[in-house]
Amino acid sequence: MSISPEVDTSPLFKLQELMMGDPRNVFILHKATGGNPFEIDKVNSQPVGDYKDNAMVKEYYNLVEVIVKQYREFGIKYVQQ
Repeated sequence: MSISPEVDTSPLFKLQELMMGDPRNVFILHKATGGNPFEIDKVNSQPVGDYKDNAMVKEYYNLVEVIVKQYREFGIKYVQQ
């Protein structure tokens, strides 16, 4: 018998689709986040410059928020017991 925690990976797949759907998105996100958009724990908490109203950047930050929340909840539920 194997027990494994339930993890919703759909936000990760959506984030991957968002960044790889158009290669230009990675460059836009690099500028908007002030860093490497793949390192979601190291990017600015808000978009910088003219990217605050960009729909794709907003979607990126929404997905990052969901992923970070899930990561924290996983840690509380399964790691810190």
